[in-house]
Amino acid sequence: MKGQIIIAVGCTLIVALPVVAQAGPAITGGPGSTILPTNNPGVVPMGGYANPYQTTTGFYNPSLGNINYPSFGAPVNTGGSFYRVPSGNTQLPMWRAPSGYYYPWCPRPSGFAYAYPMPVLIIENRQSTLPAPALPPISTVMTDMEKYLDDSKKDGKITERDHTNMLRRVKDLKSKERTMRIAAGGSLDPGDETQLRSDLDQVGSELTWRLNR
Repeated sequence: MKGQIIIAVGCTLIVALPVVAQAGPAITGGPGSTILPTNNPGVVPMGGYANPYQTTTGFYNPSLGNINYPSFGAPVNTGGSFYRVPSGNTQLPMWRAPSGYYYPWCPRPSGFAYAYPMPVLIIENRQSTLPAPALPPISTVMTDMEKYLDDSKKDGKITERDHTNMLRRVKDLKSKERTMRIAAGGSLDPGDETQLRSDLDQVGSELTWRLNR
């Protein structure tokens, strides 16, 4: 799909506070990954990443380069692969995947609110303990979501039916991504990638909702 898809994830809880636009390139991370700029003056943008998503919002692509996130504190392990990440006056519930990315697919405390789209986070190097917002490679997000779905079923947090339905959707998106990438000569068209990420956002949104029931 060539056109951009703009989607707001319904279950993301956002309080009525303005989000300050922040222009500029994102910081490039590992292969296929992008680290997003923050309002930390010690962070220097590098790489000149061209933003194909503009103002698209969601779990995996929160307005690249356009959100003035507060600083993020060091993740605190709350058991297993679950963490709390300080951000302003809020503790973000996160799940750490084997890939190293922290995802917001966790049950949230009653009354939880955050003034920004929930980010995916990464600690990029061993010299730092502080995470930054990131855009993982889409293939990584799919693999990590499959792992989290399997773990959630094993731990009894979602039903067999919910697991089967959401896992099928992720596998369908993996197949679709491969077809699109081959058709585009090995690299996803930015419009196709935006569509795929938006579809993944919907699965992530539903998963968070079901974990909070």
